[in-house]
Amino acid sequence: MSSSADIGMGTVLKIGGFAIAEIKNISPSIDFDDIDVSDYDSGIWKEYKKGLGSCEVTADGNWRPDIHKTDVMAHLVNTTAQAYRVEWTDGTNWTFNGFLQGWDGNGPHEGALDMTLRIRVTGSQNYDA
Repeated sequence: MSSSADIGMGTVLKIGGFAIAEIKNISPSIDFDDIDVSDYDSGIWKEYKKGLGSCEVTADGNWRPDIHKTDVMAHLVNTTAQAYRVEWTDGTNWTFNGFLQGWDGNGPHEGALDMTLRIRVTGSQNYDA
């Protein structure tokens, strides 16, 4: 049986409507806090309720100083949440507001300049097809 999985080539990350060039990997991570609601009647097992969620997105790509110095670095120092959009290859769009929380660059002796962006999502997110 063959897989019907989609290929990631063609996925786009946008900040404020502008595509970030040469992104190679986008990795969202969504976690929820757990709230300990154990009491004297819980016995020997703890009880939990689901708490608030948080999301961080990392994006890896080729570092292009000629274009990224304006479209990435300007957002890094911006303290106002920006609109982000991930356009997946199957036509699904994921939109959210967030802060460009961090940037890591790498300039190896042999190899391409590369970067990792860390985006902290704030508030709700929207998935549409």
